[in-house]
Amino acid sequence: MPLAIRIGAVRLPLRFFYIGFPGVDNPLTPMGGWIYRLPEVQVQSRAEQAYEQGMELLARGEYLIALEAFAVALEFRSDFAAVYFSRAYTYTLLEQFDKAVADYSKAITLDHLNPWAYLYRSYAHAAQGNQDLVVQDCSEAININPRLSIAYIERGYAAFKLGRYDEAANDFTSFITLNPNDSSAYFCRAIAHSELNNQEKCVQDLTMAIKYNPNDFSAYFCRGIAFQHLGEFQNAIDDYNQALAINPEYCQALANREAAEAALVKARMNSNATKVARAKRTRKKAESLLVRLQDAVQNSPPADVVEETDEERRKRVDKKMCRTPSH
Repeated sequence: MPLAIRIGAVRLPLRFFYIGFPGVDNPLTPMGGWIYRLPEVQVQSRAEQAYEQGMELLARGEYLIALEAFAVALEFRSDFAAVYFSRAYTYTLLEQFDKAVADYSKAITLDHLNPWAYLYRSYAHAAQGNQDLVVQDCSEAININPRLSIAYIERGYAAFKLGRYDEAANDFTSFITLNPNDSSAYFCRAIAHSELNNQEKCVQDLTMAIKYNPNDFSAYFCRGIAFQHLGEFQNAIDDYNQALAINPEYCQALANREAAEAALVKARMNSNATKVARAKRTRKKAESLLVRLQDAVQNSPPADVVEETDEERRKRVDKKMCRTPSH
């Protein structure tokens, strides 16, 4: 589909058309014909037709031809924001990210309240490694639509890659608030907690990830690592076993399980040695106390013996029996 009508050396935009006269060599002379402008209604209609054709081609994976159709649409209407957006998306699929960013920016200029334009431009920025720009675009999308949950998780990914793990965890939490059954969000937040050396929260989030996706072997594997950090080696071994049951070829889980088993044996040996040492210390303290008591008994002065008279003895007995002595 041509982008414009070309007459001689002159290129006419598609919104114009030419009526010439037969037998005239130069049809653009005043006597050779006329150039007409299409009515605005027809311009709008043809722009929309070209746009719809481009979308059909895009859906079929015919990206290069789709780009031509979008270009035709823009020939008819240069302020067609949806066309710039769709062409930018096509450029993204073709990994032409500079062109994608340019078209998304044009779409934003024409419609600055479209959060999806900011979000999709962030994808192009991410592909180019511009994580700071990803954060900026996702923030703009969230300002426009605070319930656009995917913008939170994309911003969380970018913050994580920038080493801002607290920010990443907060964004994953925002996503979970809007999507409480999404296992991947719990998984991502767990990894952020792990980077912050908060292994207890890491275990909690991975447990939730497993709840919503019991066949995610990577969640079992990562929880096993968290358990190892916490010194809970048996739990770690159990998780590595579960990961291997789902994916028997997961070599790293096998290696980690062997390390956890060795650590468990060592921990038990250390525990037994600690118990023996504690028992020895307790016995030594008891023996020392017994010697001190014996020394105290042997070295204490004898108590003075006072003989009791018969009358005193009788009063003491009567008092014990709780009765008044008789005269």
